[in-house]
Amino acid sequence: MVVVGRTSSTRTRRFLLVSFIVGIVAVFVAEATFASAVLPRTKAAVIVRNAIPLDAEFAEINRVSHWPADWIDAVCEKPVYALSNYTRLPHSTANASCRSLIKPGGEVDYLMISRFPSELPMQVDLHNAGYQWYAFAFNDGSLVAFETVSETAVAGNNGFQESPVLQPLKRFGFNIYSGPGPP
Repeated sequence: MVVVGRTSSTRTRRFLLVSFIVGIVAVFVAEATFASAVLPRTKAAVIVRNAIPLDAEFAEINRVSHWPADWIDAVCEKPVYALSNYTRLPHSTANASCRSLIKPGGEVDYLMISRFPSELPMQVDLHNAGYQWYAFAFNDGSLVAFETVSETAVAGNNGFQESPVLQPLKRFGFNIYSGPGPP
């Protein structure tokens, strides 16, 4: 009879141990299922710590005329606000913000003006921050980019959709792009 008592006690311990393990696994599965339902928006998965250096040929891409002050005057209402430590564009080296001169439908749109060391970090940052439209040019060893989150679009001269708030930059030779992101 003593043996039966030990066997019953051992079986009870095993049953409790297995039940405990099954309960822990069920909790982890439930947490993983819940966590997967509330994941944040996908971000570009590109490491840009060692950005690709600019080649001399890069200066010929998106050639534009005039100077950054002229570009800013073409699209921005005064004042233009310099932003220090703007965390939404972590790879930018300088940022400013302004209200757009063009107000589609009478609504105010805001523009960001940023400098980037090269195109890849620019594309990654603009994608991750949710910008819809952008235009950029090479200037002084880096890229100057104009970007907006506005989804407003009009047909351009080439038949493609483009942002009306960035259209004044076209007279300097800028191209207007949508949907930034790494290739």
